[in-house]
Amino acid sequence: MSGEVLSVVQAEGRYGGLLNVSSIPYPVSAIIRLQDPDGALAAQSWFGYRCDIGWGFNDASDVDRYSEGEPVFVVGTRVISVEGQVTMELYCASLWDMARLVWVNQSTAAPIIYEPGTGNEATITEALMELLGGSAPTAAVADNGGVFTDETTDAGDRDADDVALLPAVPVVDDAFYYGIATRFNRVTHDISTLGVGTWTITWEYWSGAGWSALSGVVDDTAGFTVGPAKFAAWDIPSDWATLNASSAGPSDAAFPNESLYYVRARVSAFTSVTTQPLARQIRLGMDFAFALDTATANQGEDEKPFIVTDRRADLAEVIEQLMDLTLLGIVLEKDGFHAKFIDNAESPAVYTFDRDASDHVFKEAILDSAEVIPNQIVATNIEPSDPSLTRFSSTADDSSSQTAIGIIPRVVVNPAITSASSDPGAADTIATRYLTRLTRDVNQGEIIAQMECGIEVWDLVRVEDDRSGQNWEGRVTAVFRIFDVSGAKAVYEINLFMGGAEREMVWVPGDAVDFTGIEEASAAFLQRRAEENASALLGTRAELDRIRNIGRGEITPEEEASVEFTQRRS
Repeated sequence: MSGEVLSVVQAEGRYGGLLNVSSIPYPVSAIIRLQDPDGALAAQSWFGYRCDIGWGFNDASDVDRYSEGEPVFVVGTRVISVEGQVTMELYCASLWDMARLVWVNQSTAAPIIYEPGTGNEATITEALMELLGGSAPTAAVADNGGVFTDETTDAGDRDADDVALLPAVPVVDDAFYYGIATRFNRVTHDISTLGVGTWTITWEYWSGAGWSALSGVVDDTAGFTVGPAKFAAWDIPSDWATLNASSAGPSDAAFPNESLYYVRARVSAFTSVTTQPLARQIRLGMDFAFALDTATANQGEDEKPFIVTDRRADLAEVIEQLMDLTLLGIVLEKDGFHAKFIDNAESPAVYTFDRDASDHVFKEAILDSAEVIPNQIVATNIEPSDPSLTRFSSTADDSSSQTAIGIIPRVVVNPAITSASSDPGAADTIATRYLTRLTRDVNQGEIIAQMECGIEVWDLVRVEDDRSGQNWEGRVTAVFRIFDVSGAKAVYEINLFMGGAEREMVWVPGDAVDFTGIEEASAAFLQRRAEENASALLGTRAELDRIRNIGRGEITPEEEASVEFTQRRS
């Protein structure tokens, strides 16, 4: 049957996961193989389609065991005709892959500059919104009882409370309009003053004939009452039309005199208001969106980084630099990028793997324990050799590691440091966070197990091995999910990498990649080694299939991977 899914392999990592495929010159994080005996699939153009890959069980008693992987987009196809069988493979890239392909400042050759104490000052939250949330709106207009106010400039800057999302006392049909030249399906708000009251927001689009309700709406702001950084998402309507709102619809000079795609957040019901919702900035994106999901003290979202990009900097690289100043981790979910606090003291583990069928059964486990290296972090605002400025510095130490193997230091230079201690951005804060990030990933390993649908990067997992008598915990660095019914043995399993390098990882099927290095130089070397090993190992498609199936277990008919395709319109 044409279109039947034969296999799906998906890689996810903290900053993207890669599948190493021979002769493919672009990044691939998911491969979907479909039957195509009549050539109907190959006759279509799939480029740009979004694929939502669902992993789970169809058993009604186990419906909670389902999750969706990172959103991916078709960037390449391959038709395979062999021994009377025709199949088609879709090669897909995730949003992390997209972020690695683009110059960080897509609109101009000028660098991105974040510098405390200047007009370019920004917090981590503000910077992440600007980098992952899409573009500033071309039109941002508030409707207060038919009086329209242009909020476009304020929606694009970083000043607190200068964008009125709703009037001080809203009434039904008051609205906030968002417009841009291309279609978008995400709007991210940095709400500096959360709304308090009782009202209902309905999200609508311009169809050419009037305003219609958007479908598939998920509003994480809950009508501008939850924040600070949250977004609303919806499905792209097929009849979305452009509108010149200065000459049609609401006629007012607050709207630009150009045709744009508009969405509005309209008050459809109102009871009371205690606090008017006010925003700092707004971003509109196609699939790109950013949310800050936690507000834990000292997680670092209020840090003000010093970053000046050069021509070689891609978007993902700058995101990594920002996250190095915090205790946050980013998870790419179906609706966008989510930042959350990663707690070193978390207990219990999210998943426990053992050989008891009452828990999550593992097939193979490679578990490494090590000391923290480096075990002394010296944070300072200037290079050690620079005598021209006042130096602020502080040190963080891992005493256990130092007792075992001696002091192994590393100097971290951050020009944003303005004091030695006691305030955000201080040297002691930066040093402690850096060491904390190293400590949480010191335990490293790999687990091959039956499919566990809900696991994602940053999860804390535990292995209880009655063979060795060892109990072990580590944080997930990368997840590789496999569904394959094309070979002699059916495969439905998960490969997990824990700890070690946070950077983008390359999966080598059937081989344990030893990411034992913690520092960036070691991580880069090991990734190159993994890529070389993968290129040598995966010479042919047949070899890839053979490796996937060696030593794999059976799956039952109730277990399957589902793939949903939606056209990505830009």
